[in-house]
Amino acid sequence: MKTNSRNISVTLLLCATLIAQYSCKKDKNDESFVDGYNPTLTEKAGITYDGDYFPLNTGYNWDWQGQSTNKGTYEDESVNETDDVSGYMYIVQQKLIVLPSGSYTVYQTSETHGIERYFEKTASTVNLRAINNLDGSDNLIEVKNPCYIKMPLVVGDKWVAQPQIDNQLLSTIEDIDISNLQIKCNFYVIGKENIIWKGQSTETIRIEERAEISGKAAYDDEKINVSATIMITLNLCKNIGVIMQKEDLNVTTSGDVKMNMNVKSNIALTNYSLNEIPTPPEVPVIMKYNVEKIEELPGLKSANPTATKIQKLIQVLKRACL
Repeated sequence: MKTNSRNISVTLLLCATLIAQYSCKKDKNDESFVDGYNPTLTEKAGITYDGDYFPLNTGYNWDWQGQSTNKGTYEDESVNETDDVSGYMYIVQQKLIVLPSGSYTVYQTSETHGIERYFEKTASTVNLRAINNLDGSDNLIEVKNPCYIKMPLVVGDKWVAQPQIDNQLLSTIEDIDISNLQIKCNFYVIGKENIIWKGQSTETIRIEERAEISGKAAYDDEKINVSATIMITLNLCKNIGVIMQKEDLNVTTSGDVKMNMNVKSNIALTNYSLNEIPTPPEVPVIMKYNVEKIEELPGLKSANPTATKIQKLIQVLKRACL
């Protein structure tokens, strides 16, 4: 017999995959966490920054470290913990992929928790063309409306950055029925910001990502309503990429499983290499998604196994948004 633990894990895995990676339409008159946001710019709108703020090439790699604080409730249990967190992204290779809409030359990544993304780079955009299916299969999930980063970066610019993904493909992860998904995700170029990185003042361009998701899921006899909001601040350094990221995530579930969780994190780039490797070496060993091995992760130690699995899925969400 399946347990609530497995059900909520599947539900939040969908949040992790979806919140930064696709959208559904919503009434334009409904002000939301995304629609109602008016960012404060750090400088005059229209200032343009040329250059490569999201470099991609075979062999490039980045490592980030920081802390994450988890506060909230799961059923009748309270959670209040802080843990060290880390993540990485490695460019495995450049390859040609064939998707339903056509063929694309992309850079394949290998990332924390088994995440793989497939980026196409043009003169004006970085496009997220596909993601891997976390069920362990080799099937790629195509993204529509794939713009991830615009180039050049223009202060005050905004773009919709959520791909659209077939619900039926996502349902194959754990044979869960998904319905009424409404998701929005916007990026905003805030402007120049000097931050302290490795003990020195470093010039970056600040980008903010704001996203929300709501929907319903059914698994066996359990029915769950899910809603989540996330605010991400990215500091991009020219010719390096993301050197700092702050996140504020809120996840709420109701129905047969009840949870209210807030996760705040702050991570900084600790190591990186932009040395091109024409023929990539063996891909680093990564921890694939496995719901039975959640106990290996830090966080939510005082809570029950379900909350521990939730922590794993929150980590997937964070890396999916980076």
